[in-house]
Amino acid sequence: MRVIPPRITFPVRLLPMFIYQLQGTTLFRGATPKGGAGADPVLATAPGTGVMLPYVLNVMNNATPTQIAQFQAAYPAMFPGGNPQPLFQFMCDALNGTQPLLCQNPGANNSPANVRDVDITLIVMTPNTDAQTNQVHLVELNGRGHRVNPNK
Repeated sequence: MRVIPPRITFPVRLLPMFIYQLQGTTLFRGATPKGGAGADPVLATAPGTGVMLPYVLNVMNNATPTQIAQFQAAYPAMFPGGNPQPLFQFMCDALNGTQPLLCQNPGANNSPANVRDVDITLIVMTPNTDAQTNQVHLVELNGRGHRVNPNK
């Protein structure tokens, strides 16, 4: 079941910054205006602000090892290496012009300005088991956002 948040509007000159947080198996989504100096999106979306709302339920990206083993019995290609899967992976420009690198690697290329791709993997489980097979069903959704303009 998906919960649709209310429409979010901002003054014409301010663009929204969308924030996603996975808490347990619920993916929350919130929006806050991109601000100038001193604007902190983490503080703007902190608990109690009313900004973060449930967006997708039953997200299983951070499943336990026991759950992953159960899922792999029915879906062998899911959870490569038997590991939880990140929702977002950011690829940054390499300084030497080679293939992009994961942004969590230390170095001068690890900055928001150098993000080239954002890979998104969302694994969602049905709320109930199948009546005939008594198994849960999973769906894995993959997407990619790619920057085409230069970062400078």
